[in-house]
Amino acid sequence: MSELREEHVDPPVEERKYHRHTTTGDRGYEVWRDGRRMIKLDRANDDIVRAYSQHEWVPDRETRPLTIAAKGQIQFECDLSFRYSTGLRHAKPLVWNDLTDKGKRMWWEKGPGKGPRAALWKAIDSVLAPLTQ
Repeated sequence: MSELREEHVDPPVEERKYHRHTTTGDRGYEVWRDGRRMIKLDRANDDIVRAYSQHEWVPDRETRPLTIAAKGQIQFECDLSFRYSTGLRHAKPLVWNDLTDKGKRMWWEKGPGKGPRAALWKAIDSVLAPLTQ
């Protein structure tokens, strides 16, 4: 591991030490930057690195890769595709990150309401629930 500290190289997948954020549920793994232990968020196409704090980041004992928010985002994107495919368009395209935290929470807890959109949301929920932390 000392080599990682000097070279700022992320560990290979099989050697990663995963942690969960105590507030957000984000999953990340230990990396070294400028001689300090940091947490790199475990997200595709993201290079977000956060400061490590043992009060905020606890060892991840679970192997489930998704957070509730990530599952909600997948459901949201599928709903968006469904709406476009069936002609249920909005004045402007919606983007997950444009929602407020409250809006995101309402979405992943309740979904779109009734009808075929709700059935799609529930189907995705049942498939992804075992993968969700």
